[in-house]
Amino acid sequence: MVKLAELFVVKNVSKNETMHFVYKERHNDIFIVHKGALVFHKSELDEAYFFTKDIIIRGLNVSAKADIMVAKKETLLLIGNRYEYFNKLISETEILQAIFDSIQPQKKDE
Repeated sequence: MVKLAELFVVKNVSKNETMHFVYKERHNDIFIVHKGALVFHKSELDEAYFFTKDIIIRGLNVSAKADIMVAKKETLLLIGNRYEYFNKLISETEILQAIFDSIQPQKKDE
């Protein structure tokens, strides 16, 4: 996972603080919620919540025109360029294998 770590910056977001999808003038970022919770207000009546281990990509799981998210509690975000992230996953197959291994259901001892 060290190979992925070099792609991300860490951002601490305080409770009720807004987080812009355009971070430091970069428009193609991916946001990974390492700890905490964020909410994106789709409309006045519709919200999308993101929690620990959720990946947020503007244009994929939130609107391409999305502007801000709000932290519902103290949140730790990993922020990186989505193209670099997905290219790294494709070129470093052991990273993908580790991800798939981590999401496999655990077998119960009988």
